[in-house]
Amino acid sequence: RAEFYKTVDNRLLVKEVKPVEMSSFEKIAPKYFQYVTTAVNKGNPLLLAKILGMYTVGFKNTKTGNSKRIDVVVMENLLYGCKHRMIFDLKGCTRNRCTEDTSSVLLDVNFLKHSTNAPVYVYPHAKHVLIHAISMDTEFLAENAVIDYSLLICVDKASGELVVGIIDFLRTFTLDKRLEMHVKKLSSKTLPTVVYPELYRKRFFEAMEKYFIAVPDKWTGLESATV
Repeated sequence: RAEFYKTVDNRLLVKEVKPVEMSSFEKIAPKYFQYVTTAVNKGNPLLLAKILGMYTVGFKNTKTGNSKRIDVVVMENLLYGCKHRMIFDLKGCTRNRCTEDTSSVLLDVNFLKHSTNAPVYVYPHAKHVLIHAISMDTEFLAENAVIDYSLLICVDKASGELVVGIIDFLRTFTLDKRLEMHVKKLSSKTLPTVVYPELYRKRFFEAMEKYFIAVPDKWTGLESATV
């Protein structure tokens, strides 16, 4: 499990990453920063968590001589200022996506069980923006062979607002992931979590469309009304 650290003001997260994740993101970083910059400048909806940079940090104990180096990513804290009760990490599949530890971040199966009694409702215009952002962001990720990303969500207890963002988009579909996919296919009849980038995107997008339920607002039906 990766180590997380927060800045004193809670605005930023510092997350330890694996060397392969560092290497993968370095290759797509110019395209990522260009994509984010264009979206912000044009006012397009954007769910990709904002990454500020990736660094290698070294430590050395002057008394013992022991040293350590770790790779970290510095990114925005999507949950800054959010008073949440539950946090969900959603990948759009149910295989091995359940946790019994309800005090930790919950997964897809937990979300589906929770939605049985307390569905996540959104207004039609909000769902339109959400799904459009997911479509555009995951298209960018698929074009760059990125997989394993998640949608982080929680409901702010104070405002009732839904807080969402796409995280963990550092891993590309490299040879080891291709081998992992084929091995897991042999051991189960269901698709593994790791699949080809475009298939991962399709499964993720279709699941998110179902996870969030649109409810009518005061404007619903007006577009078909006759004058």
